[in-house]
Amino acid sequence: MEDLGGLLASSSGVSVHLVLSVSTVVHTDCLDLLRLLHEQHRVAVRDLTQRHAVRPKNMPPSPTASPCVFAGDTLYCSAKSGFIPGPNGGVFAAATSDQVRQTMRNLLDNLEEAGMKFDQVVSTTIYLDDVSESAAFGNVYRKYFDKVLPAQTTVQQIKPAERKPDEEGHYPDLEQVSLIAVRGPANH
Repeated sequence: MEDLGGLLASSSGVSVHLVLSVSTVVHTDCLDLLRLLHEQHRVAVRDLTQRHAVRPKNMPPSPTASPCVFAGDTLYCSAKSGFIPGPNGGVFAAATSDQVRQTMRNLLDNLEEAGMKFDQVVSTTIYLDDVSESAAFGNVYRKYFDKVLPAQTTVQQIKPAERKPDEEGHYPDLEQVSLIAVRGPANH
């Protein structure tokens, strides 16, 4: 049996991130698999007109990207950091554990705008500036999920930053989190 979680590439070169509720399936044709997922799990969508953007009210529109996009019943949210939104916004916390609290608040704003909660999150990607701080990050992160943690990938995206504020008192992003959530009753 072949594990199908993760990333699939179609013949057109477009990648689709899949989150499965089953652990293994035997399948040879990618299009059949996508059709099966769409029909049974409502994760992938073939008709891109079913996509729509979600943006919290406290976030100004971006000319380059949507903070979150629904594709069918699946919500894909781009990485958020501990940035405090608003006219005088910025990252004001020097420690990863403090920044993650604001990051989770920012993610919750996205989820609530979509009518969802953290218990509907099935996968997260965590970008740390220093993976040695995974435990400090995890101590705060775990508090936002009731029973079952989502699937998680953690990567160190850059060389650790110098942790000093700039002239305006803003600190560098020490962590970011992106997520995938599925609309409907939580399957935990």
